[in-house]
Amino acid sequence: MNNIQKISSLFLLLVICLQVNAQAGRTANADGKTDTYKLIESFGYGVEVPDCKHPIKHIMQQYDDELQKQVFVFTLHAQLDDDRCGAQDRQRTEIKTFGTSPESMKGHRGKTQKYKWKFKLDKDFQPSPNFCHIHQIKADAGPNAGAPIVTLTPRFKGGKEVLEFNVVSPQNSSTILAEEDLSLFKGTWVEVTETILHDNPGTIELEIKRVSDGKRLLYGKSNKVDMWREGARFNRPKYGIYRSLKEPSYLRDESVLFADIEFIEISDKNYTQRTNIGWELATDVERELLAVLPQQTFNVIDFGALGNNTNDCSEAFKNAIEKCYKMGGGVVLVPKGMYKLNAPLYLLSNIHLLLSEGAILSFDPQMKSVFLISSDNQENIRLTGPGKIRGNGKGAICLSDSRNILVSNCDFESLGDNITIQANIKSENIILKNNYFRKSGKNAITLGGSTPGVIRNIFAEQNTFGVIPKYIVHMYGTDRGGLLEDTWMRDNYSEGYPCETAFQLEQLVSDSSKSTNIPILWYSYFENFSNLNVTDKGISFTSLSKTTQPIESMWFKNIQIIGAKEIINRHTTRDIYVDNVSTKPIDLFDITETGVINAYLPYAPVPQFWSVTAAESTMARYPDFTKAYWNAWTYVNSYMACAFEHLYKATGDDTYLKYIKSYIDNFIDKDGNFVAVSNYKGLSRIPNVCDNLDNMMPGNTLVMLYEYYKEPRYKKAADYIFTCLKDYPRNNDGGFWHGKGLHGQMWIDGVFMGQMFLLRYGRSIGDAEYAYDEAVKQIRTYTKRGEQGNSGLYVHAIYELGHDDRLCKWADTSTGKSPEVWSEGLGWYTLILVEALETLPKNHKGYNDVKDIFVRLAAALKRTQDVRTGGWFQVVDKGNMHHNWIETSGSAMFTYALQQGINLGILNKKDYELVVKDGYNSIVNHAKINEKGLVDIYEACDGVGVQENYEKYINHKKSLNAKEAYVGFVWATEIVERDAIKKNLK
Repeated sequence: MNNIQKISSLFLLLVICLQVNAQAGRTANADGKTDTYKLIESFGYGVEVPDCKHPIKHIMQQYDDELQKQVFVFTLHAQLDDDRCGAQDRQRTEIKTFGTSPESMKGHRGKTQKYKWKFKLDKDFQPSPNFCHIHQIKADAGPNAGAPIVTLTPRFKGGKEVLEFNVVSPQNSSTILAEEDLSLFKGTWVEVTETILHDNPGTIELEIKRVSDGKRLLYGKSNKVDMWREGARFNRPKYGIYRSLKEPSYLRDESVLFADIEFIEISDKNYTQRTNIGWELATDVERELLAVLPQQTFNVIDFGALGNNTNDCSEAFKNAIEKCYKMGGGVVLVPKGMYKLNAPLYLLSNIHLLLSEGAILSFDPQMKSVFLISSDNQENIRLTGPGKIRGNGKGAICLSDSRNILVSNCDFESLGDNITIQANIKSENIILKNNYFRKSGKNAITLGGSTPGVIRNIFAEQNTFGVIPKYIVHMYGTDRGGLLEDTWMRDNYSEGYPCETAFQLEQLVSDSSKSTNIPILWYSYFENFSNLNVTDKGISFTSLSKTTQPIESMWFKNIQIIGAKEIINRHTTRDIYVDNVSTKPIDLFDITETGVINAYLPYAPVPQFWSVTAAESTMARYPDFTKAYWNAWTYVNSYMACAFEHLYKATGDDTYLKYIKSYIDNFIDKDGNFVAVSNYKGLSRIPNVCDNLDNMMPGNTLVMLYEYYKEPRYKKAADYIFTCLKDYPRNNDGGFWHGKGLHGQMWIDGVFMGQMFLLRYGRSIGDAEYAYDEAVKQIRTYTKRGEQGNSGLYVHAIYELGHDDRLCKWADTSTGKSPEVWSEGLGWYTLILVEALETLPKNHKGYNDVKDIFVRLAAALKRTQDVRTGGWFQVVDKGNMHHNWIETSGSAMFTYALQQGINLGILNKKDYELVVKDGYNSIVNHAKINEKGLVDIYEACDGVGVQENYEKYINHKKSLNAKEAYVGFVWATEIVERDAIKKNLK
């Protein structure tokens, strides 16, 4: 896998506890009295001059008639000067920000700064074909510290003299962002304004205006540029003259005048932007791992392993791993069983070690001095469960100098740390996701150690911590140095067993140490940790007291720490940001059920129209609909937009349309480009509209708004989704994959998501023939393969065998079908059938097929409706089985679709009128008006993926106001109440 660079647009500065007002720094001006070097140093700049070889002052002061004040004069002599009495192939007279400069002057990562200054080139200034920088931005340290990031460079090229504004990559390739004829700048004062976000991705904007009349002479900008270097502590500006002596015939003695050198801090380190960058990178790592690993399987049983906990299987596992590696990679499959291992396992590149359900790796208890499983200088590895890893050992897993790793769904128990990540050179792009750290003799997650390398881009989310006696998270370095940066952890939970300290971050170097290798620990983000039962300190730092590089730039947000003697011990640190670190319980998901705290409606216990009240409840709870769900851009919002359109048509009240428009307008700029928007957690991202069918569904709303408002930007955005869908991955029968990472999997809800967009796009924008044909094809394809027996009902998902069969645990090994007819999934399918029948021309070649499918499905729904409640069961066709229950979301969808079938003249009203009435009564019986006058919906699940068996469907956790059920409720109640609403308006 190539190194992953995440380039994205800038995000809104919603900085938690970090945003500051723009602060002006001191302006460096000449005064004509003070010693020039001492004056410059008093402003926080360092001086770099060749005085020791050529013993005169190369920076002086003089009075300037145009500015009418003293200015600085930077001078180089072509024959007499070098680079600070060192390099002889170049010469330099510059000032710069450096280590002892005030912290506010340094370009720390994530900080946005503005630099302003004036300069004047001599009227006869003479550039050369080689470098001659009059301004640079450089990193202060690291392997790229000698090379610039930004330059302002007079140059002779192509027979003319120009002024270049350049950005330079870490690979030292230069990109010219702006270039103008140098004559514009000779013999006149100009003012430069440069704004930089110091990060990767970062931004830069530079403008030069003539002082005399304010005319813009040069302008350049980039919102997608690497403005950070590995190993840097901060970026620093440089001003003066720095030029090559390679072609001395071009050079003469030069003086450049400078004045009013100023910095302005616009914002401090940006929490929101950094977390967005991080989790988007994690998504890319997972996606690319799926793409890069070959689809071939090596079963350890075939290499002699026996899951009987008797025979040593070490050699069999080793041979399977090595064979898989030699064959280019793939899956090393560990079936159900307990495998005795008397030697450690070493993972190699391009391997997925898959521990099946019921698989247990039982390592020899005498293995106490080694890690049970390790990788060293390897890449592209997946270690996934739900199997278990048991043993003593120095630790369960050690990843050293490794990159692009996913460890997920595993169950760990070890005498040492569960997970250790270390680096002699570099370890990066490692994801720990949805693991159960059941038991450790020490720590759950340890990053660093007595190694000097770089550890970065470490992600831990949705993990559970069991018995962890020492530290939940331990990050540390020693006097061997090392760099730990860009660690992101979120949504992790403890079972409440006591630990000594939750987060222990340490520089284990004594103040008396003579080592110059100070470990750097910075830029780490910890969010949403709950139920951490601590006996000593919640968050503890051990940092050097006498250093310019203490532990710094750490963020802790929504951390629940119980029983600690001390919540946080900052020791000697810098920029430690804390938001809602508390002993109180933290419900991380309240907002998906309740919305804003002050939401209120003046409704009685029973509203006149449930549809209107539920819609108004949505608008009251979510004044900003982008903050309603886990992502700002989701199919659920668009599903609700359709319901609001129905209400607009029924009532004529354009409040519904305006609400939809205000939501979508957050994502689309004036030119029709997608832009980043923050969800309720503050995570901002540009919609990944091409990654899966769910994210294409809101394209329906784009087309809707284009129909009503005729703004070209909506069409442009919809066109982009349409283009993506034409190139979207499919099975051999033409069925769309539900997501690009879900190889071979066609989900029933995806048929709704994709076709809701296609049908409306074809009707209102264009390419109707393709859009209609494709929609019918997807419906037919699912009907052909997804029917449960001969019932007219359809299972949750189907899978095309041959992709990675072992990963698709729900799929029948002969048919590829999932086992059950899930209510909401079938509801999506029912909805798309009536949407297609309303949209397709009746003479379309697929119309009658879709009609026949719907009529047959409607009969099956009538047959499976619960006679007692009028609703439908969570598993639709098994109402007589234990613990099955009436589910609101699917029941609402069926109610809508059957009424729409009547409205379209496809279903006989006499046959289905009572079915619809009973369905309506069922869903309103699962609705209540709460104490704030808002509608609450009960008896539904929030987001059910494809399950492996009946028990998992019926035991799936129910949620108050489950998002799909709430929207389905509005759809169903509106269509049943439609005539009464219209009559009431009259």
